[in-house]
Amino acid sequence: MKRKIGVAALLAMMALGAFTPSAFAQCTNILIKFDADCFSYESDAFLSAVQPDGFQAWRSNLGSQLTVVGLCTLFCSPLNGLVPDLTNPDPSQRVEYSFVWTSLTASGPLSGAPGSPATSETPLGSTGTRWATNYSGGHFYIYKNQPADAPRDGSMPPGPPNATVPANFQNGTLILEGPLNGLITSSVRSSTTWSGTFTTTYSFTGGTLYNTVLQSWNYGGGLPLQGNWCLKYPTGCTPSGYTAHADGQWLPASPTGNKHSTWGAIKELYR
Repeated sequence: MKRKIGVAALLAMMALGAFTPSAFAQCTNILIKFDADCFSYESDAFLSAVQPDGFQAWRSNLGSQLTVVGLCTLFCSPLNGLVPDLTNPDPSQRVEYSFVWTSLTASGPLSGAPGSPATSETPLGSTGTRWATNYSGGHFYIYKNQPADAPRDGSMPPGPPNATVPANFQNGTLILEGPLNGLITSSVRSSTTWSGTFTTTYSFTGGTLYNTVLQSWNYGGGLPLQGNWCLKYPTGCTPSGYTAHADGQWLPASPTGNKHSTWGAIKELYR
């Protein structure tokens, strides 16, 4: 009997071990993660001059309203009971956790009259360019929805807002929400290599899981929300009518360093 129990326990431990290392590794200093299915659009954006490599960058005018929509791909403690399922053979059983960021207004770093450029454009070395945009305000909303119906990377309908964007990213049950402390984006073209980041801070103020995050971890204001930001146009990042492609994380505490997701180098984001 002892031998049977020991074998059963060993098998259980092996099964657990086979399952958890990857999840543990992904959950290092992350609360919520999002990857390929995240895009932004604006009410008043324009394209930069064509760069030496043939591409352009999206820029914002002062007062432009930025909206970001996306799908969460990973939740970590105390939210690790939330498991997105977008591949269930039964479409009615597919579960998505979608989010929307709203009320972000382009405010700099350039100044001037409303409608004039907010995004700065500065030379970088002898062959590169840097673009930076500051947005003020901001609020985020995270929803659980079943069956999943938000469009995904590769099928984003053009010209948002439209029938499904942002509508299908803000239906279902509101599980978490809170303010953003503005948003700063910085994008660089160095010769033919493109890169970019976004950063802001957040706090939780509501949603059905508000008490879960408060009771399980000391979440306050000023926690980091950051990641990669690609505004390269016309290929590699932005579907028609969208101004950036992002991936990133809501972090539970100050990071020890920038963590970059890949999803195929963000679909060859920096090619």
